[in-house]
Amino acid sequence: MLNTLDTVIAFAVIMTVLSLLITLVVQMVSAALSLRGKNLANALALTFQTIDPTIGKYAHSLAAQILCDPIFSDSLWQKKNRNLDENAQKFIAAQRKLRDATLRRLDDPARAEAISKATAEVNTAKAAVTIPNVRPNRETPWGFWAIPWSGAMQIATAIRPGEIYRVLQEMREMTPEEAQLLNIPKQLPEKARGLIAALHRLDLPAIESRVKLKDIAAAAKIFAPEQQKAVLLDAIRDAGRRVGDGGRFDRVGIGFAGPVSEGGLILSAPTIFGSVNGRVLEDLSHELMSAWASTQVHILNDVTAAGYRFLTRPDEDFCVFTVGSGIGSKVFLQGRPSLGVGGWGGELGHLRVDHTPDALSCDCGERGHLGGIASGRGALALARRLPSIPATVSSEDLVQAFHDERPWAVSVIGEAAGSLGRVMATLHLALALPRFVVYGGFAGALGEPYRLLLAQAAQAASWRTGNDWSRMIELGPDDDVSGLIGAGRYLHEFQQHE
Repeated sequence: MLNTLDTVIAFAVIMTVLSLLITLVVQMVSAALSLRGKNLANALALTFQTIDPTIGKYAHSLAAQILCDPIFSDSLWQKKNRNLDENAQKFIAAQRKLRDATLRRLDDPARAEAISKATAEVNTAKAAVTIPNVRPNRETPWGFWAIPWSGAMQIATAIRPGEIYRVLQEMREMTPEEAQLLNIPKQLPEKARGLIAALHRLDLPAIESRVKLKDIAAAAKIFAPEQQKAVLLDAIRDAGRRVGDGGRFDRVGIGFAGPVSEGGLILSAPTIFGSVNGRVLEDLSHELMSAWASTQVHILNDVTAAGYRFLTRPDEDFCVFTVGSGIGSKVFLQGRPSLGVGGWGGELGHLRVDHTPDALSCDCGERGHLGGIASGRGALALARRLPSIPATVSSEDLVQAFHDERPWAVSVIGEAAGSLGRVMATLHLALALPRFVVYGGFAGALGEPYRLLLAQAAQAASWRTGNDWSRMIELGPDDDVSGLIGAGRYLHEFQQHE
């Protein structure tokens, strides 16, 4: 009996040791061949090709560049230094100055002189630097037997989606010469711009969703607040019955278009129900929380929810703005939305920025609010005030005219962007926020030229702190699901830290 027991114990010990040895060997082989990094690079390149089919072989080059970034690479062989000499910094600063000059409005009388002066500065600074010839990155998929010391050893083995998007945003601002000075192949900034542009393009489901939302909004105006509330609750309960029965979900997040306290209490709903008393809103909060049986329902402000989508790390400080039919905002400090004691933090859309008697009206009924000027609805109202523009002009007409660089449209969008850019500058100087994300239907439709107008306005209104506003402001994906994705991230990743 003892001999049998000894044999079993010995067998178990031998198998345990053998299993550990096999695990160690597998890990050593994986590390030696950089298999995890190769798989990640291939997956990232495939994602890029799915988003932008025209990117071709540069998808692999772009993936390798991101994963070999000194911030993300955990290899000791990767150079951990981005310092450039003084001449290179002057050259890059001159190029950015030229870019800002070319982005001035076409009707700006100082535009030509600014471009001429900036061009001369670029030529002078370029004569003092040597632009290196950067060797291209790998432009084919990584294979199992690909030699690791040909670049695979520098590839990161893990990275967050937000960090990828952040690097793409930084890269798209570079000129080919700046990229080469930073040891980046000169073709990649253009590819990064194309990739981000592809992210902002609407696909067919998004276009169809927008049409349906317009129909719903038109129908909602017919009913009184109590009827609207009943329809809203019936729709949520129906969704709960269809997808939530059987305890499939233990938590559900709702992004609500109005101020919401930290405890999930709806404080106001002007864009949905108009002006209603607090009791109605309190009842609505409790009814929403109990709409899904045996499920915890968490109510967030819709912009707060979207902010969690753009959060790149748990302790990040940044601000998110939505620019659609109105203006919404939320400041995140140490990874948490700053709501204040009463929960009203983030209502910058109702900041009065125009004190003239004939200032444009806001949805809330007041005049001169940021949301009544810088939003899509506000910009359209600005355009309709122009004597040469018919009252029948639509938001779509305004957006198309802006992209066609029609002077009247560029001037209107410049005025709207100027108001928002100055508010961003105020937030930056008050709270030292280093990052601003702008999303929403109107912002997405205007695209990159609008983002640059925001940056130009914020730069002009801000104290010269040495920051590059064109890098600090970024456009979020124009896909109508930022609130959904953000609410999901909040429940899955961030709620446990609160």
